[in-house]
Amino acid sequence: MPDRSTGGSGGAGATGDRSTGGPGGAESTGDRSTGTGPQTEWRRAVVGSKRAVANAPVLAFVLLTFTYTWTIDGITLIAFESPSELHGLPRVWGPLVAAVVVVWTLDGDVRSFVGHVRNVRVGVRWYALAFALPPVLTDVEALLSLGLGADVGFEPTAPLALYLLNFLLVLFLAGGLEEFGWRGFAQSRLQGPHGALAAAIVVGLLWSSWHLPLFLWYELAAYDPATLHVYYLTTVAQSVVFAWLYNSTDGGLLVVMIAHAAGNLPPFLVVTGETPGLVATLPVRELAYLAAALVVVVYAGSRTLSRDDELPPVAGLRTTDAD
Repeated sequence: MPDRSTGGSGGAGATGDRSTGGPGGAESTGDRSTGTGPQTEWRRAVVGSKRAVANAPVLAFVLLTFTYTWTIDGITLIAFESPSELHGLPRVWGPLVAAVVVVWTLDGDVRSFVGHVRNVRVGVRWYALAFALPPVLTDVEALLSLGLGADVGFEPTAPLALYLLNFLLVLFLAGGLEEFGWRGFAQSRLQGPHGALAAAIVVGLLWSSWHLPLFLWYELAAYDPATLHVYYLTTVAQSVVFAWLYNSTDGGLLVVMIAHAAGNLPPFLVVTGETPGLVATLPVRELAYLAAALVVVVYAGSRTLSRDDELPPVAGLRTTDAD
């Protein structure tokens, strides 16, 4: 990256000779490479920041994401006595905001980064998987109970119209937007040097940790501190599955956003009779998530999590940038 810190003169009173500086005000100089004025110092700080981000773009993304979101959490807790997820809605925009800021700081192509959500021609089967797989994992205990002969009913916790509204809100305003950061930025940049599986596990751990305030600061039934270890396990497994969806569709971000929104839906099924002993004894849901992640790794391979053994391009890089 070219050094932009050399433009402009230093303190007031600099004269026309830019190589030697004139007898102007104190500490003045015309040499653009040695200026000490506020403008030059600001430019040096900007260039230094860009170099730091360029050296560790994913780390910069993580720091910005957590800083943005946890600051929103703090403000929400101060402003509202008993905040809900709706009060803290802006928190979920952290990964998107951080990814865009880092791409812009790197002089990347912000438009193409955001625009890769328009990669929609990926095949109907991927949309079907994105819609169907997360609800199946959510209802896996009821489905297994049904397979073992128990009585299971289709009993949504709300009218189906509200399910649809929930799905659309998460897709376009809430959790779906996280995928610009987790898969669209972090996964795509980590998996080149480290492999797709390792990147997915790291992203899953970051993704889980980013939610910690919901467990520790908010009073939300869905985020019980007693289940935090289970949340980490299922989220990391989910991260592997989402990385597979992303890589297998050559960076089909919309597919992953749909899967994210579908995974946030409440259950559709409920065991209406006696729960089979196997289901009551085993951690069925957690095992199902682990099984899904394992099947993905065996089926697609750990290096790329894609059957074509290729990684999608890193979104936001200009054509002249190195991978």
